[in-house]
Amino acid sequence: MVAKILFGILVASFAIWGIGDIFRGGGKQTWVAKIGDEKITGTRLGNEYQRYLEQVRPMFQGKLDSELAKKLGFPKQVLQRMIGQALFNQAAHDLGIKVSNKTVRTTIENEPNFRGPGGKFDEFVFRQALARAGYTEDGFVETLRGEVARNMLAGTVAASGAAPKKMAEALYKVRQEKRIADAVTIADTAMPDPPEPDAAALAAYHKVNAAALTAPEYRALT
Repeated sequence: MVAKILFGILVASFAIWGIGDIFRGGGKQTWVAKIGDEKITGTRLGNEYQRYLEQVRPMFQGKLDSELAKKLGFPKQVLQRMIGQALFNQAAHDLGIKVSNKTVRTTIENEPNFRGPGGKFDEFVFRQALARAGYTEDGFVETLRGEVARNMLAGTVAASGAAPKKMAEALYKVRQEKRIADAVTIADTAMPDPPEPDAAALAAYHKVNAAALTAPEYRALT
């Protein structure tokens, strides 16, 4: 009985602290970004990155490899997007925005990509779509729950936000600014060629502008 109790405590410690912390000394970060209380783990980032690559791969006609994706900055883009989503999640949590299971289910059932031949929600089509996208059902539900909460938050801000008067006036002036230009057409005949200069005029002009009209001196050596 004592051995079973000790073994149970050990298993519980694994669940709470993680196996890596016990065998590797603890204190090691298992996440790549931390936003408030939310952590973006390497596994989560990797899964999201792979899903993103599958989405954009058809645009490259099968020529997208890991090196090209890195050069194009795709890993950084995915991480920045996840950080932005996490910031919205924190704001939604602070405001007490919660999405019920009923709302999530209604959202899933209204998604056109999850409908069968009859035009209604089809659970088989739904599970196939999740498999192709690399989602588990629980993972997709939580992702969708966060997306709905973020949309609710963004919609509230957009609907209730009001720009300061000075900002609105400055934007109005810039967007409504108009400029007037006058075009003047001058015919070639209005500008006749100057008369041909005589030798005296050329000599006088050359004397004043000798430096500009003199070629530099060169030396040749064989």
